Amino acid sequence: MSQQTSIEVESGILCRAMTTDGAVRIVGVRAEEAASELISAHGLSGDAAAIASEGLVATVLMSAHIKGKERMTIQVQASDPPLSFFAEIASDGAVRGRLKPAIVDSPEGRLTGVLLAIKSNEEHELYRGATSVEAQTVTEALRAHLADSVQIDGLLWTDNGAGMLLERLPEADGSHALTVEAFLERYSPLQNRSAAEVVDVLLTGKLGADDVALLGLRSVYWQCRCSEQRVLGMLRTLEAETIEEMIEEDGGAEVICHFCNKPYAIGVESLRDMLG
Repeated sequence: MSQQTSIEVESGILCRAMTTDGAVRIVGVRAEEAASELISAHGLSGDAAAIASEGLVATVLMSAHIKGKERMTIQVQASDPPLSFFAEIASDGAVRGRLKPAIVDSPEGRLTGVLLAIKSNEEHELYRGATSVEAQTVTEALRAHLADSVQIDGLLWTDNGAGMLLERLPEADGSHALTVEAFLERYSPLQNRSAAEVVDVLLTGKLGADDVALLGLRSVYWQCRCSEQRVLGMLRTLEAETIEEMIEEDGGAEVICHFCNKPYAIGVESLRDMLG
């Protein structure tokens, strides 16, 4: 492994590859650092931390083929246990997310609710798919979404901030070089190894005993897009009466970013400027 690749893995990486026989397409993700940032930013622990980490990795896995100004978003709204998860990633690998509440009781990470997968650009949504989550983990729900909505036939597993997606590819005539049975026999045992270990081996050009061709590497890193200018822009959309109340009653405004919990203190003068 080159030094450059090693550095990228330390901060997070998404790797796309294909077996040299063209039978299997692979996406490998190591996003431990970004998952840790998500957990820290929102004060998560226990089951909440585990679900948030799993959801973030799922989001990164789904972003393998976005480009330009496109973004990939995964949302989970669960009723049992009650929680809301949101993560989005840009094509350059910048990812952010949140999970509420900070305390969740779900020892196996199983949820009941709905999972949304949304691909968008700066102008509009390009794709939206919804999948029911019935006492499933986020990974199991995403696997069902890929099989039912996107028609991806393969294996998907995540653990501890890393994940792998293997897709059995059809040939030009629609047939497959590998039968389902042969695919599972060859690659299912990889799920007994940590996803991070499989990704590290993938970067050396191997998937199990098979040779692979690396198609692309992308850094993955935590980055919130909040800024004082964005906060000011949001406040300018409020009615003048509301801004006047902030000035007279509160002596300013404090806005806390939903994604990184960074507080922005907006002074009275800035608020008065909005009133013209």
